[in-house]
Amino acid sequence: MPDDLATALAADPGATAAFAVLGRSDRYALILPVLKARTPAARDKAIRAAVTATSRQHSG
Repeated sequence: MPDDLATALAADPGATAAFAVLGRSDRYALILPVLKARTPAARDKAIRAAVTATSRQHSG
């Protein structure tokens, strides 16, 4: 997992808990956009989206 994504997930306990129970394919689906981002802004946006998605999954 990219370090910056791991740091962002660690900052949100709900996202951390939700990510921990995801299957391999679901984790890959969250990580891939971060890896494919070509600019720092796109990478930040992908990281925010991954954290938001996992937080919503945990609360929903």
